[in-house]
Amino acid sequence: MSVAESRQTPNILVLFDIDGTLVDCGGAAGKCFAAAFRRVFGVPCPKFSGREISGLTDAAILSLVLQRAQVTGDSSGRRRDLFALYADELARTLARTPPTALPGAREAVERVQSLAGCAAGLLTGSTLATAKIKLEFAGIGFKQFVCGAFSEDGERRELLPPVARARFAESSGCGPDLTVLVGDTPRDGEAARMTGCKFIGVATGHYDAATLFAAGARAVFADLSDTGSFCQAVSGLARA
Repeated sequence: MSVAESRQTPNILVLFDIDGTLVDCGGAAGKCFAAAFRRVFGVPCPKFSGREISGLTDAAILSLVLQRAQVTGDSSGRRRDLFALYADELARTLARTPPTALPGAREAVERVQSLAGCAAGLLTGSTLATAKIKLEFAGIGFKQFVCGAFSEDGERRELLPPVARARFAESSGCGPDLTVLVGDTPRDGEAARMTGCKFIGVATGHYDAATLFAAGARAVFADLSDTGSFCQAVSGLARA
């Protein structure tokens, strides 16, 4: 890459999901959320299957939990208390048992940023606090991401891409010409379709390649370990 290319203003924004795409917390996040819920709301947290909540934001998961637990009259204050307690519990738990960076995750994030005109950001259902905790304990630096959108930015996942693009535009001086969502659930694909983004699937979560293609993925990878092919897929979307 030439010096001129390396200094080119990024015009492709690649937004990575965290859980199931970059990081595997081994069930710790769910256990910490359930413990925090019981402490704040005083009732046990109902259980859900992985597919029921995969791709949902934490705010949406909490709304679903409150509905199933038949908790009424919840306040924004108690929601804030839960998410603060959840982040504290998660940090303590992951300090003892760190999460795993999924195959190729670190390298893919770093490599995509070396492509001319590309920048890496986050689009995750995690809160800002828990996103930092998960990534840092997995050995993936949070500060390398130029922007992000998190659970606080919208309960529905399709609300997040416009937020991430606006933050990118604010920091870089112009909006991206192309936004690519990288995730492991059909909800990532739906968010991409509804907001004019492209979707690359990673079959490291609860869904296989066929399901992710059906959700609109332009390419699907078993994991991110083949960073060369992953970067070629991103570059190909820019030429399409």
